[in-house]
Amino acid sequence: VGKYMIPKGGLELYYGVSSITPWTELDSVVLGELQAFQLAFDGTTDVARTTWDKEEAAKFVGSPDAAKAARVGFSDDYWRALPFEPVFTVDGWKEVAGGPTALAKPPRSRGRAANKASLAMLRKDLASLEGVGLDRRQDPDRGSNNWVVGPTNSATGRAMVANDTHLSLGSPSIFYLVHLSAKDGLDVMGVQFPGIPLVTLGMNRHVGWGSTVSYVDVTDVYRETVVPCSAGGGSCVVFKGAQVKLVPREETFRSSGFGRPGTETKVTYYDVPHHGPIVPRITGSGIEPLGAEELSVRYTGYESAPLLRAIYGVNVAKNVDECVAALQKDFAYGGQNWVLADDSGNIAWTQAIRVPRRPKGTKPWKVLPGDGSAEWDGYFDPKVAPNAKNPAKGYLVTANADPVGVTADNDPANEPEVGGFPLYMGSDYDPGTRVSRITTRIKEGLAGGKKLDANALASIQADAVTNWGKAWQPAFVAAVTELSAELATPGTHAELAPLLAAAPANVKAFLGEAKTLAAGWTYDTPAGTEPTATPKEIADSKATAIMAAFATSLAQAAVGDEAEVLGVKLGRAPTLKLLATLLSAPNTLKTKEALFDDVRTPAVETRSFTLAKAALGALGAVFTTQGADPAAWRWGNVHTLQPQFFLPLPSLAQKKVARHGGDGTVDVAGHGIEDDDYTYGSGASIRFVAELDPAKGPIARNVIPGGQVFDPTSPHFSDLYDLYVKNQTVDLAFSVEDVVARAKVEAEKNKIGRRRFVP
Repeated sequence: VGKYMIPKGGLELYYGVSSITPWTELDSVVLGELQAFQLAFDGTTDVARTTWDKEEAAKFVGSPDAAKAARVGFSDDYWRALPFEPVFTVDGWKEVAGGPTALAKPPRSRGRAANKASLAMLRKDLASLEGVGLDRRQDPDRGSNNWVVGPTNSATGRAMVANDTHLSLGSPSIFYLVHLSAKDGLDVMGVQFPGIPLVTLGMNRHVGWGSTVSYVDVTDVYRETVVPCSAGGGSCVVFKGAQVKLVPREETFRSSGFGRPGTETKVTYYDVPHHGPIVPRITGSGIEPLGAEELSVRYTGYESAPLLRAIYGVNVAKNVDECVAALQKDFAYGGQNWVLADDSGNIAWTQAIRVPRRPKGTKPWKVLPGDGSAEWDGYFDPKVAPNAKNPAKGYLVTANADPVGVTADNDPANEPEVGGFPLYMGSDYDPGTRVSRITTRIKEGLAGGKKLDANALASIQADAVTNWGKAWQPAFVAAVTELSAELATPGTHAELAPLLAAAPANVKAFLGEAKTLAAGWTYDTPAGTEPTATPKEIADSKATAIMAAFATSLAQAAVGDEAEVLGVKLGRAPTLKLLATLLSAPNTLKTKEALFDDVRTPAVETRSFTLAKAALGALGAVFTTQGADPAAWRWGNVHTLQPQFFLPLPSLAQKKVARHGGDGTVDVAGHGIEDDDYTYGSGASIRFVAELDPAKGPIARNVIPGGQVFDPTSPHFSDLYDLYVKNQTVDLAFSVEDVVARAKVEAEKNKIGRRRFVP
């Protein structure tokens, strides 16, 4: 075939129609399990945190270099659990139905025996785990927003639900819209993952629901001691003073490619019976043989549960109580915050998930000893997991943040006990900017006795204010103020003179205007490229471009040096949170302001010096990326979206558009802190708003970032994408009458008919 030499029958064998096997029910079940795994399995962070600790112990603790010694505690500062904005779904455990009836005195966090895992092994295993499951460094925008509003706060007196899930934005879209009806009473509308049955997110005639990733910690990593079995041969792990034999498991992988015939590779994995699989370290020909120490991973999803039955229960539920019951019974993993509203005016929220009961003093967010001292003792009752129904405030908001304040004291294990076990839920939550902004918008919408309607909820989904600006703005303004003063009167801030001497002339000339733009920034992040953009929107757009570059530049100036010395990779969310804390509350950090100093240089850089360096670097970057004329700068020039097909076929991609939003915005469009590339590829995969009307049925709207028809010649290939990028939606036709009316319009407009299949 062309320049490729493929053996006779090879192309047909590996790419032909005859090689495709029929789809089975098992395929759908497996896809459902995979989706749950990708939204819950979080072993990567445990290994990363322990690796950071080991690197710090090797390079900072006890160092004769005073600068390095001052960095002791950097790992704890970087991975601190305390949110940047402590806004929670409910006000503590006292508002959780089924939670501890009397709050016991929280256990004192003692820490389990020090883990002895070697740094070399940790580094190799971390490389194997990167990108597996819910790896937030690789995909930090995997999350969502949702909220429900009760009748007392609704303009119509009916309950409402809003949900925008944050997943990869490809072409085709990860979801597609569907309406399913069946003789058993199923009549449900919403979105499906391709290949996974039922409606994952949406509504039926009585209930509307949405979900966000809960970030409940359902994965623990154990350091295993591997020894030859004293009886029967093979390899064993040491557990509670005895030997437990590893269970070998052989798997076969088939692979092929253009110009290369298919190959099969057989690999033997090993499972620890009481924990789970040994993390494999990939080599060119397979995986490394077992060593004297290994990491195993325990995940709640290793114990099966009928997840699809749970979704079916939600699909046919008649009220929020039936939804909660179905989820608590069967949705045991794949952790989600489910928000629910029904046509009787009820609103509810549940995390319905298996939460392991872990011993007091353990730190499950790091690698644990596998000797038996840190074992699970079953699971909490699902009713104990954070939940609420019809709260007095009349609304519930989740956005991947800490829901009840378990991290408010920076110790997520220091929680009340149930049955002698602390209610540890998780430690790696969203920093809180989105949940804070949504809550603020809801409170503003209700101020003075006002009510919320569906348009107000859609407006919140489109909100593009970044609360990170509370940290960036004053720091940048202070830096350019000092730079301008030194430029005007040399010696005013003498330490900045070398920075100014090396700065380009255009950057120095722009300092005054940069200060004006930053000082006037409202934290809104408009693209600014629209013909209708107002002067204020254009000013905010320019300021956004500068502040985004400032965050990137500051990350490298303040913590890039520590990361380089430790040989670790920075992630977006913890880096942004650390920087914001360093700017606004440095005394709460163990390293305090030492991070402003560059550990790689003999000089001791100050806060003023490092902020000025970051500000100059940011302005230089914007000149480079946006051109020499600041009048033409716009955030939308560099902050763009273009959903791509998984193969390089331009005809199957959606068009490139300028977009508002950024890190921490409700309409999420995060762009990272590694470099000055501000394009993005993860964000809202739906924008769903529904009002539950007992007389008319659900009144709803939605949109996906693509089209319903994956054919570039179809009028429906990009029509929904065109609405999506403008934060517009379509009204959903739920009743048969509405569907027929829409079909007539479609027939007249596009000469495309509709077929109705009646069960």
